[in-house]
Amino acid sequence: MEDFHFTTRALSHPEILRRIITQLTNPSLARAARVARSWFAPATDALWQYGSLAHLQRVKPDKRRQQYASKMTDLAVENKHRSWDYTIARKLKFEKITSASFIDYLADQDRLCKSCQPFKSSPVNEVTIMDSIVHDAFFECIAELWPNISKIYIGTLFPSEITQQAFLDFVKSRPSLESLDVQEGEDDLQGQDLFPHCATRAELTALRLPFDISTEVVQKTIAQEGNLFPSLKSLFITMPSDAFSLLLGPFRNLTDLEVEVTDVTTAILSDISSITALERLVVILPCNYDLPKKEILSLRSLTKMRDLYLNRDGLDGDVMEAEDLEQLDFIDADFEELVSHFPGLCSLTFLCECTLTARALLSLADHCPRLGSVTLPSDVDLYGLGLDTRKKVLFPELWSLRLESLYTSQYTGEVVGTDFEHLSKRIGEHFPKLTDMAIKDTERGFADLASSFAPSVKSHRRRVREKVASDLELTEVKGPWIGSVCEMEDDEAYGFDTEEEDPSEDDEYYRYGAEDIDYEEDDESDDSVSITGPVSSTMPGGDVQLGGNERTQRSVHGQRDDFISQLRSRENDILKLAATKCGQPTAEFFQSEVCGDYYTRGSYNATFFIRLANGQKCVLRIPLRPCLAYCPHRKLECEIATMQHLSNCTTIPVPKVMAYRIEKADDPLSTFAILEHIDGKRLSPAELDNTPSENRLELYKSLADVYIQLRRQEFPSIGKLTRGVDGVCVGEKTASIMMNMMQLEGLDPIHIQNSYHDESGLLKSANIYTKMLLSIGYSAFLKSPNAVMVDMGLENLHHHFLFSKYVETWIEPGLDEGPFVLIHGDLHLSNMVVDDDLRLVGVLDWEWSRVVPVQYFSPPLWLSNRNEVQLAYPISWECYCVTEFAKFLRVVKSREEDMYQNNLLHDEWTRKMTDRAGPLVANALENWTDVDWFIFQRLFHQDPSLKKTALEAFAADDPLRTQLAEMKEHDCRIYEKDLELLVESDKNGQNSLSATIPQTLAWRAYLQNIPISAGALGATIAASAVAVAIWSRWQPSPSR
Repeated sequence: MEDFHFTTRALSHPEILRRIITQLTNPSLARAARVARSWFAPATDALWQYGSLAHLQRVKPDKRRQQYASKMTDLAVENKHRSWDYTIARKLKFEKITSASFIDYLADQDRLCKSCQPFKSSPVNEVTIMDSIVHDAFFECIAELWPNISKIYIGTLFPSEITQQAFLDFVKSRPSLESLDVQEGEDDLQGQDLFPHCATRAELTALRLPFDISTEVVQKTIAQEGNLFPSLKSLFITMPSDAFSLLLGPFRNLTDLEVEVTDVTTAILSDISSITALERLVVILPCNYDLPKKEILSLRSLTKMRDLYLNRDGLDGDVMEAEDLEQLDFIDADFEELVSHFPGLCSLTFLCECTLTARALLSLADHCPRLGSVTLPSDVDLYGLGLDTRKKVLFPELWSLRLESLYTSQYTGEVVGTDFEHLSKRIGEHFPKLTDMAIKDTERGFADLASSFAPSVKSHRRRVREKVASDLELTEVKGPWIGSVCEMEDDEAYGFDTEEEDPSEDDEYYRYGAEDIDYEEDDESDDSVSITGPVSSTMPGGDVQLGGNERTQRSVHGQRDDFISQLRSRENDILKLAATKCGQPTAEFFQSEVCGDYYTRGSYNATFFIRLANGQKCVLRIPLRPCLAYCPHRKLECEIATMQHLSNCTTIPVPKVMAYRIEKADDPLSTFAILEHIDGKRLSPAELDNTPSENRLELYKSLADVYIQLRRQEFPSIGKLTRGVDGVCVGEKTASIMMNMMQLEGLDPIHIQNSYHDESGLLKSANIYTKMLLSIGYSAFLKSPNAVMVDMGLENLHHHFLFSKYVETWIEPGLDEGPFVLIHGDLHLSNMVVDDDLRLVGVLDWEWSRVVPVQYFSPPLWLSNRNEVQLAYPISWECYCVTEFAKFLRVVKSREEDMYQNNLLHDEWTRKMTDRAGPLVANALENWTDVDWFIFQRLFHQDPSLKKTALEAFAADDPLRTQLAEMKEHDCRIYEKDLELLVESDKNGQNSLSATIPQTLAWRAYLQNIPISAGALGATIAASAVAVAIWSRWQPSPSR
């Protein structure tokens, strides 16, 4: 073990801390103790005894930081450590430190340099300074304490705090400088001074200088020093073309080059082509540079090239207008001539405007068989691939294909005629390992492409784990990200440690692909595409998605439509009922501005907009009984109890309950609620994306108020709220959208749920609640007819097994007995009403609200317009954390301090986002269909080669696992045949909407000439036996 991380809770209990660290096999190997938000003297003693170098990343406020630093240095002077060899850390980081007082304390040489003499024996050789305010004395202190630093990483040089000479002296004082990486500089004069010094360092192997280095400086350096960059292998630099040409001699040994030229000569690419050792090349040329193909073709001499990125400045951002660019006369034959010389090419990014067709891809396929990632310019005609019959698989290793445009001309705006079904089929055939297909500028007609792309892709069963977001603008994200969410002193910090720039909102890119993906248009937005896969969800259009089980879904939707028809036939009774209950003589319907009608249907309620005789507007909501697996009157009772409690105890804008009826009767009008009507609008995801930052801030403020107050609604047990003698209490077991869907499908989660509650029907353990969800999810996996895809049963089973192990590391034993807090259960844009300034004026639909362990109190994951499946991909998760969530978290901190003078929710969420993607784990526990996606994205996406070895070992451990996987695949085949029967009945004019699972079994029994009961029994008995055997050997619970 090299690092260990102690949370606030551990530091608050020093005895626990001591026990943990004394269990380390070799405590002297512990390099760093990362200290959390509080300081505790006994804990400091324990850390010092077994740790070495304190990482002050999250200790706050400044007074606490100073106390901690003071304590550590005092212990160092007194030599209380058990060994003089206590400073074994090799990396030193100063991150997100913005307080001048703390910097002054660190820079107090009289204190630190004298009291910390033992630090001088440390082998620290790498220093990172990220987004920290530093000044001259700070560098003097670092140079004194750690003289062996040879690698320097600076996020940004602030010329207002650092004099050029101080930093230059610091760099010069390093005896063996191997690497200098300056990510951002605000004063080119710094670069002019650094360049001559770096050019003569014999040990320097890597250099990044983001300053414009002038030709005069280069000439002067060559004249004075002679032999430049003798050991340099990696370089990022910005300079004029003629200055670069002067340095060709010293650059002959470069293997990694990133260069941005500030002016143009026709020989720039020819000069680069003479560096024959290059393995990675990034060239960014001015946007107005008309590239001659002769110079581009000269790059073919770089035969060792593995990664090539060629771009003109501006083309990787927004698409530019035609008059701003001149198209490059670079055609397929030229492209083939270029790539034919790069047989070892693994990555190609070619974003200079040119005219390429499918032949360009065919050339790559012929000459670059190892290609894994390709990005090409606009107007690459993928449809031409269908004309090629030489071979079916073009790119056996290609996993990423990015196109600036698929079928929309960037210059004319004309849409090329397409056959989408043909295209999707060809993509699946030619790119068998494709997991990332990114398309930019596909606004026109993408819905048509999406609707025909899905069925074909399903047939190929590509292992692709993220869906297309409605906004498909793609640019490359710079990363990777490391570290964890930090405490910040100012509102400008991003909230995450990064090795490179924190990406802006526009720097995010989406990965999408294709296994079992269904595309449906979002009813809330005409120009967006909302896509759902096997994940059970509630669509904006109001349909209940039943875990991908279309058979059950057809039946439920048919019964729902009949129920609604009955309601619509009694609209006069509804008006009389509303008037009577509200004490008015008459009532009438009015047209809602949101839905454009006086009636609308959600997933679980029918809604009528009514105006009473006194002019007051209200909303009458009637539960859609066919869509509910729970008693509608009990569900409504819990919802009303929750809303009344929130109205009395919080300022959350909950609609006022004007009247209601809760009766146990068959009449649809025996259970309903009349709520006040809230004027406002609902945002679509597309509208949120286009919202200016100042308006989005207003939304974040009011949304933060909701979460902050919900977090403080604590209760003694887990469940749903009901009305009691002394107010509300937890009186029902939890119910969620997913559990409702599972119960409708016949997966019976309620039976398992009951077995985990005590005799009084209560549940007061977070760990047992988590164990219950694991059992429900695994049971659903076993019982669902379409839980796996054909040929992927063992992999799906393995993912559930790995998820149970993953959850073991996520559980927090110290939170087993609470707190238990109230959540909304479905807090998305569709359930929020805002005014013209985007202030939240209404939070609707509390029917799935419930009290859960605090680990399940998650932030809004939809802020970046990604669903939970997309966020499971690590880079997408990090993008979310450093962009929209970081902004929202700052708002939460500010509002929480104003409202309660503490940071309870802010601190909890800060820890959750770093703790193994905690909210995504909670989501997968509550939505079993997300387990497979979550595990694949987190564990195998970056290195799919690990999957095969892991699967073989998993199958070898227990032969029954393979048998169960085969049975689940058999279930899937039968399920698909059943669907074909239903579709065929549609074509023949039969009423397939009433088709149910028993009817399907009857059909199967007819084919086999056996009784229906025997058909049902035979379809399940074998799988049940194996499932019981597997269950007895491995139960997905935290305790095993």
